[in-house]
Amino acid sequence: MAPVTVTTEGFAAFGTSADILFIEFGDSCEPVTAEFARASERYPELRFGTVDVTAEPGLGRAFGIAAVPALMIVRDGIVLYAREGATAGPLLEELIAKVRTVDMETVRRRLASDPALAGKGVA
Repeated sequence: MAPVTVTTEGFAAFGTSADILFIEFGDSCEPVTAEFARASERYPELRFGTVDVTAEPGLGRAFGIAAVPALMIVRDGIVLYAREGATAGPLLEELIAKVRTVDMETVRRRLASDPALAGKGVA
């Protein structure tokens, strides 16, 4: 399945569409990277979305995106990974494998003991 274009209005529905979300932030000059598009086809059980921060500046600001491209991975509503810069194919494959094995109870305990970690990519 190709990545979904995520808008401000559609973000809530996208955010609840799967347990694991991969969100690539770009702009009209920086389309979806080929690696991201291929990964979305290889892993249809995961949800991949793209945000054009030029068209949806509020989403970029809400997630603290200062430069594109940027990748954010969310599992069970918790940001596990957030990084600006291009994500090469091998790294993306590694992240897909890792995010599936994260012990979310441990993550929740870490967040409960240190709320400053929220939204910073805690895994």
